[in-house]
Amino acid sequence: MKKYLYILFLLVFFSSHAQEKTYSFNFEKASLQEIISAIDQQTPYDFKYAATWFDEKTSSFKVTDLTIEELLDELFQETIFNYYRLEDQIIITRYRKIYDELPEGFFKSTKNDSIQNSSTITPSFQEKFEPTKNEVIKNLVIGKQGGSSQKYWISLTGSILNGENNSGIEGAVVATKGENATYAITDQNGFFELRVPRGEYLLDITAAGFQSLEQPVTVFSDGSFDLQLFEAFQNLEGVVLLGSRINPVNSSETGVENIDVEESKTIPLVLGERDVLKVAATLPGISSAGEGATGLNVRGGKPDQNLNLLDGGVIYNPTHFFGIFQALNPVAIGQVNIYKGSVPAPYGGRLSSVFDLRTKDPDLEETSGELSLGPVTFNGVIKTPLSKGKSSMITGVRGAYSDWLLKRLNDENLQNTKANFYDVINKIHVENEKGSKLDVTGYYSKDQFNATRDSLFSYSNLMLSVNYRKNLGNKVFKTTASVSDYRHQIDYSGNAQNGFIQNYGINHINLLTSLSKISERHQIEYGNTTSVYNIQPGSLEPRTVEDQIEPLQLENEQAIEGALFASDVWQVNDQLEVNGAIRLPYYLSLGPKDINTYESGLPLLGSSITGSERVESGQVESSFFGAELRLSARYLVSDYASIKLGVNNAYQYLHTLSNNTAASPFDSWRLSNRYVRPQEAQQVSFGYAYREESDAYDLTFDLYYKKYENLTDLKTGANTQLVPNIETQLIQGDGKAYGAEFMIRKNRGDLNGWISYTYSRSLIRLNSDYPSERVNQGSFFASNFDKPHDLNVVANYKLTRRFSLSGNFTYQTGRPITIPTGKYDLNGVTYVTYSRRNEFRIPDYMRFDIGFNVEGNHKLNKLAHSFWSISVYNILGRNNPYSMFFVNEDNRIKAYQVSIFARAIPSISYNLKF
Repeated sequence: MKKYLYILFLLVFFSSHAQEKTYSFNFEKASLQEIISAIDQQTPYDFKYAATWFDEKTSSFKVTDLTIEELLDELFQETIFNYYRLEDQIIITRYRKIYDELPEGFFKSTKNDSIQNSSTITPSFQEKFEPTKNEVIKNLVIGKQGGSSQKYWISLTGSILNGENNSGIEGAVVATKGENATYAITDQNGFFELRVPRGEYLLDITAAGFQSLEQPVTVFSDGSFDLQLFEAFQNLEGVVLLGSRINPVNSSETGVENIDVEESKTIPLVLGERDVLKVAATLPGISSAGEGATGLNVRGGKPDQNLNLLDGGVIYNPTHFFGIFQALNPVAIGQVNIYKGSVPAPYGGRLSSVFDLRTKDPDLEETSGELSLGPVTFNGVIKTPLSKGKSSMITGVRGAYSDWLLKRLNDENLQNTKANFYDVINKIHVENEKGSKLDVTGYYSKDQFNATRDSLFSYSNLMLSVNYRKNLGNKVFKTTASVSDYRHQIDYSGNAQNGFIQNYGINHINLLTSLSKISERHQIEYGNTTSVYNIQPGSLEPRTVEDQIEPLQLENEQAIEGALFASDVWQVNDQLEVNGAIRLPYYLSLGPKDINTYESGLPLLGSSITGSERVESGQVESSFFGAELRLSARYLVSDYASIKLGVNNAYQYLHTLSNNTAASPFDSWRLSNRYVRPQEAQQVSFGYAYREESDAYDLTFDLYYKKYENLTDLKTGANTQLVPNIETQLIQGDGKAYGAEFMIRKNRGDLNGWISYTYSRSLIRLNSDYPSERVNQGSFFASNFDKPHDLNVVANYKLTRRFSLSGNFTYQTGRPITIPTGKYDLNGVTYVTYSRRNEFRIPDYMRFDIGFNVEGNHKLNKLAHSFWSISVYNILGRNNPYSMFFVNEDNRIKAYQVSIFARAIPSISYNLKF
């Protein structure tokens, strides 16, 4: 009887469970926790969960006649939650899923021909990674367990942001540690995409100038996340000088330098003024023609062969006061990237380099600023949010009060002179939650000076750029529109009704559009860039109605330049990475203009003009098409060393005309046409990079060889001012430049800095079918900026946390010059004979600067942070020559030397951050 009762009990039990009860619920605007709590109270099930997991977000939820499991499946479908039923208990889990049996096929290997070791799962962090005593590692869970269950490869996307202002960090490396490691590099806006199998990983995030971060993650399904990095100098005990904090070993780019603007704060420079361009001149392969020279020479190139960009817009003269000061507010500049070899595909139109300067991103949350005062200059920057978390603005103002100082000197001649400059920059930054960013930058600078009462010289830069970026899933769309305008003027009052105003101007409009995609092994970008030029070569007009000057207006020059481009950074394997790009440039010289025709078989001279033809507006006067290949590769010979090889070629359609041995702000830009062909260059480079295991030392060594065609120079005795037929004053020739660059940098410790040495030659050959146009009998000779030896030592020694000593030593071979070698009389007239062009050199240049730096105290709750710098420029008082000139005195030719700073220049500057 008992046996039958037991069987009856079992039948009743299983029958009651076979018919599971169903439930119906209807919630309007209830939070997830409120819904769970109501289900808990109205059903016999006991729910276990942590209340802190849930937010206050509300939604509607309606179900009818569902079992408890069907109900919970519906409730948690689009959330990060899973659940596990244990009899009458419901255990809610976040991200993870509890299994009570192994899934089918668990012991079978994953079959995927394109994946090696696909069944490998990284061990748990408790087994492999132990946090330090003062560090708490918080695991980041991506996706939901069970989500994307059919996918082997999981896509992780996100952004690496600056913790100070939430701006994206370009060039950050996001890498997984351990076996089968992979990595991704963030784009210009900090975006990255990484593909990994499901599992647990330790992400190693590094970026130039920022503290590295190790972030443990558990990956279940596709997801996105943002991480913040903070500037490295915040946690250092002293000042660190670094020429480039990006790891030179891993990059496949050749000839690239990166400058943190903070470096210029402690380097002693003339009159205490920060100057990132002066810092750039201490790096290998980059030099200046001397104090008072506008622009830089990169790997044997002319200053006009450098493309200077500010937030994507072209700056035609990046200096104030003949190159003594930079024309860009150093407090507003956040980053400087210099490309000497591997130039990014979107950029072109120059033969030597690209100086890509980026302003700081304004803070979206808090107002901050910086003020700097020096002996003759001041500058200030304020960053403020316009709409918190969405938009902000940065404004910088900089100027010189040298006029005020000159009027208080006892020298009457100096009291009547004028020398001042100013520049203004403003940037508005807007972003939204959908991954769109908009930056609008405006910039203006102006210089005025005179050495005599009757002349006033001035020049100005104007630039406006608009940068827009939009995230499109795993793609990024970017566009930059910019307008640049450069003008210079000579205002001569005269003394005999001969006053005049002479003007020159160049206007440049550019549109650049690109689409890029980052995948596991490729970083692909393609797009188009188009520029429109309008040059006013020169005009002359009377200064007043009384002046007897014949007005003159040279005809404007117009042209369109553009290029289609595509590039790919391909990680072939763990050792080899290839960076390849192709550009298809095109150039159209447009009317309206009159084009001269010349007699065949004669040089292009005014006397050989036979007539002219008219090219109307919209018609093409001449056109040029080309192809540029940019290829570089990096091979890791060990974890700490790599070798690199690069090949590239370039075209340049703009030319500068100058009668000076060094670049001047009054040089004129002119366009290519049927008589003045585009300049061309081909470059081959080889490099070696090493970084010591602890990152304490970097060493780089590069060899390069460049070949030029159609380099533009002036004929002997040429005139470049107000000449309508400029081709009659020019000659084009070949050139070559080669050299070796060495740099060793110490990144850490009380003593840090770098030593750079460059051996280089820059040669030009001006040959012609006509003997009268040949220079040096058509053989190669040194260019005006050929300086074989260039040594720079930059060092900073930390005495305490607040006090440091800094020094800067520079040695350069003297520039080439042409000198008079004799004289003779003919028909009662004395003539001077000269050496071959650039056969001799001025004395070598050597300078030593020192500085003493005082940081404010390091209290955290301070209204502002101060910094003092006391420096002496050219402490040895060496009379370094800038140029030499020759005069005939008492029937004798005498040489005189021109120096800019012939004595030690002490200065003190004060910087305040708030």
